[in-house]
Amino acid sequence: MAYSNADEVELFLNGKSLGKKARYSDHWDMPVGYNVSETGKFMTKYRRIWQVPYQPGVLKAVAYQNGKQAAVDEMRTAGAPAKVKLVPDRATIQADGDDLSFVTVRIEDQHGNLCPLADNLVHFDVTGAGTIAAVDNGNAATAEPFQADHRKAFSGMALLIVRSKASEPGRVKIVATSDGLSKDTTELMTRRPK
Repeated sequence: MAYSNADEVELFLNGKSLGKKARYSDHWDMPVGYNVSETGKFMTKYRRIWQVPYQPGVLKAVAYQNGKQAAVDEMRTAGAPAKVKLVPDRATIQADGDDLSFVTVRIEDQHGNLCPLADNLVHFDVTGAGTIAAVDNGNAATAEPFQADHRKAFSGMALLIVRSKASEPGRVKIVATSDGLSKDTTELMTRRPK
């Protein structure tokens, strides 16, 4: 399934085209609440669906607008979990005790592909001019605490929220470790508010 507002989307599996689908080419009713639709269904014009037997490799979607390529996205089959990867949304935050950096935590294979089934427990060590504000992983059914220095990945990902220390500009060092995986380290900077 591909989501796009483009005129057409072409799907490729390991370099072989599986065909193009135009907007509205597939009638797929998405189940929704009755406050959205009296029938409990909603037809979306942005979904394109191909029935494809599973094969490891690369799925690539190419979107076309007015006959010209407008966007490309691809997914690769992941190998075994090999490393933790930290991706901060911002590298610099204000040293006011309130500003936050949201750090995406990814469990990746040796080639940097997200491992979507990974549920590894990740431990965080935050030192310097910041502290752990919270952790999360997107699992609405979890009973894990949000105030902790660790979190299990859910669908291969977790979240670390780092808060600056008030009136303490400087470096924040973040280390993420998980048993059997390569660790990752990143740094943030906190600056005095202007």
